Amino acid sequence: MSQHRRRAEKTAPGTGQYRKNRLYTPELREEAVKLVLAQGLTLEDTAARSTIPKGTSANWVSAAKLGITPSAAPRSCTVPELEAENAKLRKELAEARIERDIVKGGSVLCAGVAAKYAVMRAMILEYPITVMCQVFRVSRSGH
Repeated sequence: MSQHRRRAEKTAPGTGQYRKNRLYTPELREEAVKLVLAQGLTLEDTAARSTIPKGTSANWVSAAKLGITPSAAPRSCTVPELEAENAKLRKELAEARIERDIVKGGSVLCAGVAAKYAVMRAMILEYPITVMCQVFRVSRSGH
């Protein structure tokens, strides 16, 4: 039986619908973990007392035993933090593309310093000098 069918049967037999991901508050998560760890309830008992599936509770208890808190979850970044990281990664990608394009003419990388500076003079309108100096591993002051 395929995984798709098993999930559909668990949610609503015969409908073929997926269960929606539900979000739980950190307080509810902590309470469920306390029920298992502090009070000694089984995962089945915890699931019966609350609306939390047994598997979800098991994941939370395992994470708590490893010392992973909900705030340390990968989705805990704020939108401005994610936007800043995205901008940083876009900038790094653009720099990597420029370096890749410069290196495509690879034969000059094995040439002497004078040949590297000659190629840099020819490409000065296409690429930033600082990036070319890094790629060719030459001093910016020598240009």
